[in-house]
Amino acid sequence: RTVHRNGELISMTHREFATLVYLANHPSWVFSAGQIYEEVWGGDSENCGTAVASVIGQIRRKLTPDMPKAGYIRTVLGSGYKFEVPQGIAE
Repeated sequence: RTVHRNGELISMTHREFATLVYLANHPSWVFSAGQIYEEVWGGDSENCGTAVASVIGQIRRKLTPDMPKAGYIRTVLGSGYKFEVPQGIAE
């Protein structure tokens, strides 16, 4: 239950880790913020507000600090988020 980047341990909160695992377990699937909230937070998605976007932003900054928007979690405009391994990186 750890995440490493270039051999270094990355500290993550429970929700950051759970969100990353949820998306990574379904590569290329697109999930709405509401779906992610219901799965990770276990609550009604009507209350998700900016919680999911905030956690996604934190994960991006931790995994790819130099280029957070070019990392593993992609935004699908109007739909949500998906996990994608960038080209050139071994799975």
